Amino acid sequence: MALDATQDVVQTEAKVEKLPIKIMGEVDTNQDKKEPEKNKIKLFGKKKVDYSEYLIPTEGYIPIGNAHQKPEIVEGSVSKGAEFNLADCLELAIANNPKIKAAYANAAAVKTKRGQTISRYTPNLTWTSSIARNKNDVTSSASTTNAPAYTKYLFGSIGVSQLVYDFGNVQNQYTIDKLNYQDSADNIDEVVNEVIYQVKDAYYYVILALENKRVIQETVEQFEQTYNQALAFYQVGAKEKIGVTMAEVDLEDARAQLIQANYAVDVAISRLNNIMGLPFISPYTIDAKLPFEDIKLSIQEAVEIANKERPKLKMALTKVKIADEYVKLAKKTFLPRIEVQGNFSAGQRDDMDSKNWYNVGGFLSFPTVNPVLIKNQVDEARFAYEQQQHSTRAEINDIYYEIQQTYAKLLEKKERVPVAKKGVQKAYENYQIARGRYRVGLSDPIELKSAQLDLLNARLAYLETLYQYNNAKSVLEKSIGQTLRGEDMGAELVLPKEETPADFMENSKI
Repeated sequence: MALDATQDVVQTEAKVEKLPIKIMGEVDTNQDKKEPEKNKIKLFGKKKVDYSEYLIPTEGYIPIGNAHQKPEIVEGSVSKGAEFNLADCLELAIANNPKIKAAYANAAAVKTKRGQTISRYTPNLTWTSSIARNKNDVTSSASTTNAPAYTKYLFGSIGVSQLVYDFGNVQNQYTIDKLNYQDSADNIDEVVNEVIYQVKDAYYYVILALENKRVIQETVEQFEQTYNQALAFYQVGAKEKIGVTMAEVDLEDARAQLIQANYAVDVAISRLNNIMGLPFISPYTIDAKLPFEDIKLSIQEAVEIANKERPKLKMALTKVKIADEYVKLAKKTFLPRIEVQGNFSAGQRDDMDSKNWYNVGGFLSFPTVNPVLIKNQVDEARFAYEQQQHSTRAEINDIYYEIQQTYAKLLEKKERVPVAKKGVQKAYENYQIARGRYRVGLSDPIELKSAQLDLLNARLAYLETLYQYNNAKSVLEKSIGQTLRGEDMGAELVLPKEETPADFMENSKI
């Protein structure tokens, strides 16, 4: 589904009222008497910038809380809200996540450094105007007469200077700026890569929370049936009342788990909304199951993809190149600069006629040379380069370990999914046997409860294993910097539909 399908998504902005300014010592009165105009305090200053957009809005859809605490728009949202799939959530996140926008802004800021460096090879203009009262130093031995004071006017002096060559300083700095921009561009890819992983993980976790809620809801219905069965046995005198009490306790425990599952869904949706950069998005639905795709990828292929696609690896290599350029730049700090300068001035002395003058020349200017300082600066750059080399090797080792760890986890969960699925099927068979035995009075409530809990735990464990498999797949995709496609292996587990409570009570009559 494209982004234009989400036009109904509404984000509300905060409405912050301006608080009245109170002066210390001021007393509020209800009198209509006006103070004298001279006693009024006037506040001067620049117009304040409104930062209210950075406050947390208090209006809009908030998925956390009891039903009466949520806005009315939540009611009926399941049937009326938009339906999102994983592609929709990824598209919204890339367009709205503030971390991605911040990365783009940072890259744009870093890009301007190149223009700043190139500007050293553009002409520099200066303009000066002045007026001064001068008197010769009569105590000087060169002065034989008491020369009168005079006023000198400088109507204007315009100067132009142009850098011709600085023996590679600007060139090295420009290379550093270009590498820094490449690093910031790779950082955008890394942030997008991280956000994509977070969206996938949050999306799968929402499905897990919804599936857990569905399973627990079905378990509550099972315990309701058990309670009705126990009550029927007690009413006809076939069982003691303790069976009814135990069934009621089990039912309340299941309802407590359902309450917890409901809130877990709310928190999972809030997490997904936050990662998408839309924490106040209008209600939507997710109607999907946890996938189970067979990823056919060797560890060697994963490493090869990471070397080409992983942005974090590219950033580590770029940082080594930057450190190397700083070493070259440090070795050139003592080199001179060749410049061409020209000045034209117009001025006057009060004892002379108006006069213009100019000067043009080329200059070879040397910076202040401190051999000890220069040597230590070069050594610092070399050690920083060495440190960056080791840091990059450590980064590469960490990425390789991350790939290995995630790859092993993916294989483990892939093998565990069929085992967990088989466990659900066996637990359901055991539950059916225990349920049948209880209905005909051959077992006690404890045996049935044990079978029900085993089935519940097996189903939740199966869903958790599916989620962990998809999480491992998402982490591996982040580690290598590429999305993986696989063949659907069919993870959906359909259990036979049980009898309705009415049918159950009808068939349970003694």
